[in-house]
Amino acid sequence: MKKRLSALLLTVVMIASLAACGTKTPPAATGTDNAAVKDGTQGVTDTEILIGNSAAVSGAYAPVGVPFIAGIQAYLDMVNGAGGIGGRKITFIHYDDEFDPVKGKSYLQQLVEDDKVFAIVGHFGTPVVSATINDLKAYGIPSVYFATGIGQLYAEKATTNEEGYNIFPVQPIYTTEGQIMAARCISTLGGSKIGIIYTSDDAGKNMLEGASKKCEELGITHVDAQVAAGAADVSAAVTTIKNAGVDCVIVAAIQATMPTIVKEMASQGMTAPAITTYVNVSPAISGQVAADIAGKFDVYGDGWVLLRRFPRR
Repeated sequence: MKKRLSALLLTVVMIASLAACGTKTPPAATGTDNAAVKDGTQGVTDTEILIGNSAAVSGAYAPVGVPFIAGIQAYLDMVNGAGGIGGRKITFIHYDDEFDPVKGKSYLQQLVEDDKVFAIVGHFGTPVVSATINDLKAYGIPSVYFATGIGQLYAEKATTNEEGYNIFPVQPIYTTEGQIMAARCISTLGGSKIGIIYTSDDAGKNMLEGASKKCEELGITHVDAQVAAGAADVSAAVTTIKNAGVDCVIVAAIQATMPTIVKEMASQGMTAPAITTYVNVSPAISGQVAADIAGKFDVYGDGWVLLRRFPRR
């Protein structure tokens, strides 16, 4: 987590440095009459660079959102304590959107049009990002790091804001991770018939797309079952996968739904190993299922940053 936040906030500082140094102006924003947004000067003064985001620090996603926001603020405090960027202090505004896309959309408008931030930093969560990605492109301000890997964020050859020139994602794309999870099921876990339990949101569908593609490419049978994102009852989907006789399960769901699926798998007596997305690799999530799966099956998770062991002091 420490290295992930450092990479994120190094990117933030680099983007802020562009503003502080008055370097290349990005393509003009569309969808707003704010001249400062269009020429890239909004939120930058001789003494301050203003950035912001909304993220869930209450509700089901608080175990992820609280340390996420604390990490951003701690790093900015360190940068500011060392003199800021070119003598400019970085000021961070945060709102709690409770993982609600309607609130997230409203807060984005407030951040850009009322608070007049220079950049959105750490845009949080699949439903909020999905609901606001077109707004971010229309505003044209830099948007640095998204706590999701939905495919809409990625535009390799973008040259305009409409294409996503102002979008700076860091996390791996879910479709690619779906392929990786399928490959791990086959090569590491010895799977020859894979079950995929996926949520109905963009995250689940993107992971399903990637996993299905890799299975088909390698000639491996896969069986799919959908559950609603955030569903409390996933028994029917788990029964479908169990009855199919799979020998490895991909849990293509993010934090709120993944524990429900894994617990139901254990409840129904499944023993096939499971693998899930990197966004679930957190003690706050694993602690919810550890007792349920003990002695029954293992759950694996992808990692996308190099973990470094720090010496004891």
